[in-house]
Amino acid sequence: MGDFKRVKKERADVVGAQPLIHSFRLPGNAAEQPTIRRVPDVWDLVITESIVLRYIFRNRYRRFLMMDAKPYGEHTRFFVPSGAFFLIRAREFHEIGGFDEGTFLYGEEFILGKKLQQWNKHFLFDSTVTVLHYQGAATGFERWRPNRQMYNFRRASQMYYLRQYLNGNWLQRCCLFSAIEIGYQIRIVVWILRRVSLLLNGRAEGQ
Repeated sequence: MGDFKRVKKERADVVGAQPLIHSFRLPGNAAEQPTIRRVPDVWDLVITESIVLRYIFRNRYRRFLMMDAKPYGEHTRFFVPSGAFFLIRAREFHEIGGFDEGTFLYGEEFILGKKLQQWNKHFLFDSTVTVLHYQGAATGFERWRPNRQMYNFRRASQMYYLRQYLNGNWLQRCCLFSAIEIGYQIRIVVWILRRVSLLLNGRAEGQ
């Protein structure tokens, strides 16, 4: 009876759960793909949007993605879930105000995690269950192909999160905006180089 009360008390701040998410259009198995995160601050957002900064601040980037928590235990506590699949109790979901309708894709999970953090509530991550995710069905995402619509959604949602929940100043807003736009331009360059490489390899094989 004592153990039951202790477990019940420890789980009182848990409002939902998430399994492993296997995005099979991305490389690696489900256990290698980051799907849970800590609540990001301004510089976590900026670092995430920059390939260069991800490398320079790789330890911070890995911490944001909770890579430092691996190997995941049977139940790992976290705040920010994957929008692909998670469960949350309706009562707490409504108490914290649900999703913020000021965002559409690529930001609603951050806001949900921020609200849960403020309420001292958590999710539990169960790595023993896996859900398949067909990534990009809503936006036509392909791993290296530039997609302006996707980036517009991403930029709008993250800038909204920065303004409304992190009280970002003009410099921070400029940094995030620039990181997102530069990231998009880099994707265009990489996509062109890959297409040229495939074309040249195809011609070489045909000769």
